[in-house]
Amino acid sequence: MFFKKRRLIADHEAKWIADQFAWFFQRFDHNWLRRRRLVLPTSDFFSAAKGNDHNTALAVFAEIKSHMGLKRFGFNLIQGETETR
Repeated sequence: MFFKKRRLIADHEAKWIADQFAWFFQRFDHNWLRRRRLVLPTSDFFSAAKGNDHNTALAVFAEIKSHMGLKRFGFNLIQGETETR
């Protein structure tokens, strides 16, 4: 009762994650990850100015694509609706 294990994510979220890995490995060889460096959320890897606007998100997204070697792909970051609290 007190120490009941809780699932960390719902079944549909686990399926989504598995689907994303399947997509990735259909397009990239398994050694692709081994050739990459672990990117940490530090100033050693990211130079974008701090902020919470869409331009900051675009700058960080561009750096992530660069770190992952994905600049040649046509990924776009689209601004969503702003949450109000």
